[in-house]
Amino acid sequence: MDDVSIIEKAASEADLVINTAPDIGNEDGIAAIIAGLKKREEKPSYIQLSGAAVVWDKPTGMKEERLLIGASSSIHVALIAPTFVYGMSPSIYHPTPMATSWLVNSARSIGSAFTIGEGSNIQGFIHIDDLSRIYTLLINQALDGTSSVNPVFWGPDAYYFIAGEEHNYEEFMKSLAPVLKEHGIVKTEQVRRMTVEEAVAACSSANDAFSHLAKYTVVLFGVNMRVGCSRARLLGWQPQGAPVTATLNEMIGEYVSNTK
Repeated sequence: MDDVSIIEKAASEADLVINTAPDIGNEDGIAAIIAGLKKREEKPSYIQLSGAAVVWDKPTGMKEERLLIGASSSIHVALIAPTFVYGMSPSIYHPTPMATSWLVNSARSIGSAFTIGEGSNIQGFIHIDDLSRIYTLLINQALDGTSSVNPVFWGPDAYYFIAGEEHNYEEFMKSLAPVLKEHGIVKTEQVRRMTVEEAVAACSSANDAFSHLAKYTVVLFGVNMRVGCSRARLLGWQPQGAPVTATLNEMIGEYVSNTK
């Protein structure tokens, strides 16, 4: 996302841009996409992957997203904001979601599954296949021209918050703990209750690439992240994926196998 001149040129030649790179910290790259798309004669479309963490961020949103909203008069914009993504992907490069590494490495650093406090916070979860269906629906709209006549689905309000199910976090961790033990990540099925400070300190002490994500990961595991998916359902979307607890063994096993 740093090659802004290349990005701008490529965007200027596209009717539709799908950006799945992280939006946080990539303000210049997003600005380059917008600048390129604005050169199109016909109003183009732009789908940006974000995350439902914005529901516990500042109410003004992130500056990268404000860039997109500000460009919505000249570009059809849509922001996809999934909750906790799970399940196996058909990708040969990234078969397991990003959050798999957070679950594994935080438990490995602490020595067990854990919750922040009592773990009574409630999280939304979304199967990767259900997330991909949102992309398919929006891409089909953009390519057949529906985006130009249906402002309900594109524009400054077009946030697609996505969740297929919800779980109390302690209950989720109780399902995860035996899987972590089975794959040799921890030695106990105990779910340890910790403070934010204790968990951050334990995860930060790990001498690996995960340690710099410790604070974000720990906070993510301790907050409520609940969304209604109302706009996605208007689009015709319904969750169909297997429940998260049914996918944990395969997902964790695949991640451990690929990182040995």
